[in-house]
Amino acid sequence: MYNMVDRPANNKWILLYGPLLCASGHLLDVLLTWRRILLRQQAFELEMLSNPLQLLLLCSLGNGIPTGCAMFALMFLVFGAVDSYAGYPVRIV
Repeated sequence: MYNMVDRPANNKWILLYGPLLCASGHLLDVLLTWRRILLRQQAFELEMLSNPLQLLLLCSLGNGIPTGCAMFALMFLVFGAVDSYAGYPVRIV
């Protein structure tokens, strides 16, 4: 989607919201996975505990729940931004 900016079907705003979508992909994946688990639409697996443990540690060591949640979101947004731009050339080759 982001790389098809020269196609007439794409909106000119993709240059603005494309990077935001790429950066938020990992955070959305975590949130939607836990939503599906809590709604019993997806089976729980033991390795899925890594994200709640990260959130718990950030909330307990990061000056409270709001700061911990903000740090958790920032961590995934930064990783998503770095992964989408640094990892993209590797995926092409």
